[in-house]
Amino acid sequence: MSRFGKILVVVSLAVLAAPFAGYFYYDLVRFQPHRAEILRLVESAEAEDRALPVTTAQMLIFSLHGDTTHYITRLLLGRLNLSQGQWLMHSGIWESLVRLHLTEHDRLTIVASTVSTSGNRRGLSATARALYGKPLSQLSLDETARLIVLANYSTSWNNPARLAEASNQFLARYQESQKVQRD
Repeated sequence: MSRFGKILVVVSLAVLAAPFAGYFYYDLVRFQPHRAEILRLVESAEAEDRALPVTTAQMLIFSLHGDTTHYITRLLLGRLNLSQGQWLMHSGIWESLVRLHLTEHDRLTIVASTVSTSGNRRGLSATARALYGKPLSQLSLDETARLIVLANYSTSWNNPARLAEASNQFLARYQESQKVQRD
């Protein structure tokens, strides 16, 4: 192989390896230092938020369009106080690292325990106890739908009619999706 051919191979390998090296470096320098804080979110979650009833978990995932990663990435990057430009640059990489390092159960736990609902409440289980006086596992389908709507549109609790309408619409879409999945 000629000298030019060898140089071309080395340059090509360097160009191909650079993104992987950058990703690995970003993981070590930007993500891993926050890993303990991220895992504390899982560990400090209330027991009910760590072990969501199946229907609550399904509705929560459905409300997030099937993926909890984007919500968690926004939450984590918000805690890092990045400017909007930095946030846009980092969000794609963080989403892939969240998927890589956190299980779906961990991601669901973080969402369930950190979601802001009515008033100053955080977490689905705390909101269920405050609004309905019972744990998540004892909520009706309508109550669960209302809780999930509050998690996605926390200002809707100020308008009971709008909350009821949004809950009914959400529940109808959720039940339709379940019917399609069964067929």
